[in-house]
Parts: sequence; C-alpha cells; structure tokens
Amino acid sequence: MPAENITLKARWRDREKPTGEIIIGTNKWSEFLNELTSGLFFKEPQEVTINASDNSGMVFVSYLVTDKNRSEAELGSLVYRAYENPFRIEPNGEYIVYVMLVDASLNITYLRSDRITLDSIQPVISGIENGKTYCEAQTVTIAEKYIDTVTVNGTPVTLDENGSFTLAPADGGQRIVVTDKTGNTAEMTVTVND
Repeated sequence: MPAENITLKARWRDREKPTGEIIIGTNKWSEFLNELTSGLFFKEPQEVTINASDNSGMVFVSYLVTDKNRSEAELGSLVYRAYENPFRIEPNGEYIVYVMLVDASLNITYLRSDRITLDSIQPVISGIENGKTYCEAQTVTIAEKYIDTVTVNGTPVTLDENGSFTLAPADGGQRIVVTDKTGNTAEMTVTVND
C-alpha cells in the first residue's frame, strides 16, 4: 500500500493508579496511612470529603467507615459504599475512613485516615456529691475513656488503675474539674474536713 493510505493508532496500557485524598476538618490523607495514632478528637459531627483524579479522567470512588484497623491486603474483600457527596460522621465513637479508588483500567488505590474519635459525652464524677461537706478523705472516681486532665483547685491529680483518687481533707472548698480530649468537662465542688 502506498504510505499515504496508512493510518496508525497508538494505544498504551494505563498502569497509572488514581490519586485522591480524604479530608476531615483541616486534616488530609492522600495515601494509605500505615501507622494509626491515638487519633484526632472532635466534639462535633465531622464532614468527610473525598477527592479523586486519574489520567483516564474517570475514577469510581467508594468508602467504608469502621472502627476496625484493617491492613491494605484485607481491603479488597470488604463491602464499600459509593461516594457521591460529602457525608458526616456523628458522635459518639471511634472511626477510620477507608477509600477505594478505581480507574477505567481497574487500577486501584486505597486510602486510609487516622483514627477519628467523636465524643460529645461529659465525663462522670462519682463517689462525692456536688456541694456536700464530708468529715474524712473521700475516694473520687472518674468515668471517662478519653481523660485529658483532672485537677483539684487547679492542681493536676493522677488517677489509679481504677480511675480513682483520694480527695484529702483541706481548708475550704475543693473544686474538681475533669476535661476529656475533646474538651467536654465536668466539675464538682465539695468540702472535706479532717
């Protein structure tokens, strides 16, 4: 055939994986986070946005929200939801957001956020009653999974393995303030005489 009658079309196999990111608040993850930390703490519901792109122009985005720590190898057998719009995660619980990005050539990318904790529950102080006067040292117990600080009249207190401490006699009222990692607080003021 004469050269002017030949048409050549080049075809390349797409081996490039899609890219993307998970956005929660001001935090972004653009890869599969290998090491989970103790996480991020929020009091309010959080909006989750997922962005994706690929050289083919088409990416199917799906996600899974769970409290389970999964390896990248486990993710292929899980059930995901199709992502269409940003969604919210609500208090109270621990969450990890997994994302699967698939392009037209079936190249797959997995993303994973850090552990997100949403907690809107106030800590509970027990063993004493607010405003009461006691005539001997009292054992005070704090019920809170995510304790940040416990103070008595502004001085930090260390809890034992049962989440308790001894409130010793002192002059005047003693103000106990408990704050968790999301900023929820509880407080009581009591008087403990000797």
